[in-house]
Amino acid sequence: MKRIAILIMFSALVLILTSCFPGSFPRVPKTLLIDDSHNNRIDDEASVELSKLIKAFEDKGYTVDLSSETGFSPEGYGIALVLAPQSSYSVNEMSGLATLLSRGGKVLLLGEYYPYYDNAPINAIASYLEVGIQFNNNLLHDSTNNYDNEEIWVTTTKFNAHPLTAGLSKIVLIAGATLNTSGEAQTIAYAEPTSYVPLNVAAIESLSGVVAGSGSSLTEFSKQVTIVVPLVAAASVGSGKVVAIGDINLFSDDIWEYISGDFIDLFDNRKLLNNIIDW
Repeated sequence: MKRIAILIMFSALVLILTSCFPGSFPRVPKTLLIDDSHNNRIDDEASVELSKLIKAFEDKGYTVDLSSETGFSPEGYGIALVLAPQSSYSVNEMSGLATLLSRGGKVLLLGEYYPYYDNAPINAIASYLEVGIQFNNNLLHDSTNNYDNEEIWVTTTKFNAHPLTAGLSKIVLIAGATLNTSGEAQTIAYAEPTSYVPLNVAAIESLSGVVAGSGSSLTEFSKQVTIVVPLVAAASVGSGKVVAIGDINLFSDDIWEYISGDFIDLFDNRKLLNNIIDW
């Protein structure tokens, strides 16, 4: 009887600790839902273009589903990957993401550059979730800090202290958009001072706040404006977490054979993904 009483007390203590310290115990299943059913801006099947990303999750014990096969019902998953959707989400679908976050899950938002992709649908999701992160409709360039002399394959070594940046030295975005952060959202990685956005219609719109804040006018610039802005951002939503990046290819395979390997294996891109999974 004494042994049974001790076991009961120990079980009760575990339950108390779990409720008091949510991060100390798993609260959500080790399952990933990849959204590929909203006219997503990918060039091949998600299982092909993201094969190494999928393997990275599976190596950490995750089961991975595609919404094109199972339907988009994220509330039952541990992590949802929103992959540059071109079709708008319904209120019920966005509510499912909010429910996932309320249960301690994670949402990974990956946008893309303009005009290849219009970030309006993914921004609507971010606004609904109230994460304080928005994707700009632009394309970042850097003629100095880049990979393989491609100035739209921008690299950065600029990181803020955060669990997501542990062990990172450099990452590369394979043509990406910049982000805006507000409120409690945190900038995780940001552009090098050599990075810039060419002045086109979309860029002027997204940079208007930057220029206004500097006391300068747009007419003072001819072809480009030097900026330092977020490339990776994160936010806590209740007990859940959101990560946003303006590029889907930094974690993808190189299905076009542009390089000798895959984009996920360049610099510390894979390490960033592992940090996101573990966070």
